[in-house]
Amino acid sequence: MTEKENLVRADILRAAEAVFQRWGVTKTTMEDIARQAGKAKSTLYYHFENKDDVLDAMAQVKLLRIVDQARVVIAGKTTAKEQLLAYILTIFREVRESMAPLNLERDLASIRAVVDRIVGKFDAMNEKVVETILRSGLERGEFRSIGSGDLPITTLAIGAVIKSLTFNLFIDSRDKRLIDPIIRLMSEGL
Repeated sequence: MTEKENLVRADILRAAEAVFQRWGVTKTTMEDIARQAGKAKSTLYYHFENKDDVLDAMAQVKLLRIVDQARVVIAGKTTAKEQLLAYILTIFREVRESMAPLNLERDLASIRAVVDRIVGKFDAMNEKVVETILRSGLERGEFRSIGSGDLPITTLAIGAVIKSLTFNLFIDSRDKRLIDPIIRLMSEGL
């Protein structure tokens, strides 16, 4: 894709986000997005098959940015435990801040397939980062309660917690009160 095409896509995604916030995903049309972006509808269809494709691309850009930002945060931490907690906290905070304004809860029934695809991609990103952190902590002897044979299941378990909470934050920002107790539970145990 050329630089110009990337810029056009970014303009369309910014416009889509504004319209989704204003009208909701269900009520928004490709024509609404085109109007907001100042583009012809044919330009939208050149870059995206449909509104679900726009939502998917918009969420993917946001989630990649969130994971990249979390990686920057964990790079400044020295222990794997600090990295893991910082990663999870950053993911939760950034998902809440960037996705909550979309108020996807009102549209969940009509966009569930798109949300499931997005969550699946996000799970894969999270698993890579979490596994890397856990492996590093195991190699340095930081985790006493898990062994190398426990790495896959522990990675999946932490991924399930991240998925559960981020999905809830993705569609319902009222669950933000759960973040601090879960972080505390993960870091200190019961």
